[in-house]
Amino acid sequence: KPIVFYRSGLGPFRRKLSRWLVHIILKRTVLFIARDPETRDLALSLGCRKERTVLGIDPVCSWQENDEKEGDRGKRIAIFVREGMNEKKDLVLEGVHRLKEKTPCEVEFVAFHRQSDESVASHFAEASGAQWRYFHSPEEIWTYFSHLSAVFTMRLHPAVIASVMGVPWFAFDIDPKIISFSGLWGGTNLIHWQELSVDTFWERYTRRDEICPTLSTLAQTIQERTRESEESLENFIEAIWGSRS
Repeated sequence: KPIVFYRSGLGPFRRKLSRWLVHIILKRTVLFIARDPETRDLALSLGCRKERTVLGIDPVCSWQENDEKEGDRGKRIAIFVREGMNEKKDLVLEGVHRLKEKTPCEVEFVAFHRQSDESVASHFAEASGAQWRYFHSPEEIWTYFSHLSAVFTMRLHPAVIASVMGVPWFAFDIDPKIISFSGLWGGTNLIHWQELSVDTFWERYTRRDEICPTLSTLAQTIQERTRESEESLENFIEAIWGSRS
């Protein structure tokens, strides 16, 4: 059967065996729509044909707007956590405490992937006196983001959703996918994990208005890559369907 990668990420692959297995798959791939330039370049280096490789963007960017988008902004600051935050527990807790002192917004720890992140979110919420939450449905996520003043995240997709919703976001550079996505902003909304201090959350929060104009400007880039990704898939399906009719 034809193999298609639709707006996917790829890598990193640290073992020769992994790279060889992926090479075998990519040689059989008839269409590869990459989520980011790093994925595209890696796919090409591992054997994907150039004429079959397209640069796209994360599929979450296709999430359609609804009536909840223009919510009552500014009520909450969300911190999306994952395993690994315990490495800097004291700094995070003191930084969140300082943020809560300086802003009237509620600060919440959020488990975006409940099974993986629930214990971390609940632990930090209890230790800091903050609330924590998880989501039951995609619709609930949309509504929640419509009320946010800013997002701090250790995961990629809260940053993607914040971009679609026009919410200022800052992400820790612990994941290559986050670093790549932040490249659209020149890395200005990256927080270097190794340089985290008690002032980081508040200092970045005060700069959230600098991110908003950039979000509006890059919305067009996101829309263009979304459209090109969808058109590439549609053209491929039409070609396959036509060849079989």
